[in-house]
Amino acid sequence: MLRGNHHDAWVNGAEDPISGQVAVLEEARALGELVKSGWKPKRTIIYCAWDGEEPGLLGSVEWLETHGRGTSPARRGLH
Repeated sequence: MLRGNHHDAWVNGAEDPISGQVAVLEEARALGELVKSGWKPKRTIIYCAWDGEEPGLLGSVEWLETHGRGTSPARRGLH
């Protein structure tokens, strides 16, 4: 499972990306505490933060093109 958010902003300053990033980081922190107590997720969870979102989702697309495993570009939505 992939969880992520962008951290770049053009118009609204930090309120646009950072409000979402704070939630993602808190979720990662909480899951880290669960793992420390012995919980193990059924699937791998990857947390990411990208730049390049504002000019066209560049950061997340580049990450997927580099790290996407076992799926074709069309199946990953990269037509």
